[in-house]
Amino acid sequence: MRILGISGSTQEAGTNHKLLRAIGTAVENPATFIIENQINNIPLFSLKRLENPQKQIQQLKENIDQAQLVIICTPEYLHNIPAALKNILEWCTASGEFYQKKVLPITFTPKEPRGDMAMRSFLQSLKALKCNIKTHLNLYHQDVLLDDKFLQLKPETKEIILASIDLYQ
Repeated sequence: MRILGISGSTQEAGTNHKLLRAIGTAVENPATFIIENQINNIPLFSLKRLENPQKQIQQLKENIDQAQLVIICTPEYLHNIPAALKNILEWCTASGEFYQKKVLPITFTPKEPRGDMAMRSFLQSLKALKCNIKTHLNLYHQDVLLDDKFLQLKPETKEIILASIDLYQ
């Protein structure tokens, strides 16, 4: 299965990127797991820019098209998903890359109840795009082993994530 990981965080050294890397190493064939690292380079969506999208937008859309599953991992900012992630979703609204696309939404935040409100908003956006969502996960820092440079999935967290991915096969 070809899996695309997208982090809703603009911090490439942030915990959401680290979580995606850990998920990538946990899947059976890591070569089929790629992480989209262009979120910082995507210009703000506008209808005018739709006519002639820049190269990085075309590449993002291609990566989404080619993926059999998209795992989107996001923090919560102001009880919502980050603007950079919402921007990516908006770029794909008219062109339909997410239409019936299998998507596993994950919020990854320091502790409960953070992530709950972002997930509600996130699911509304994904449903508006008509994504194929079989489950979603709210994960917290307590679910992983985490330090400044390293994130490792706890066995029970790894099991939950892999079982969630299996739902999409």
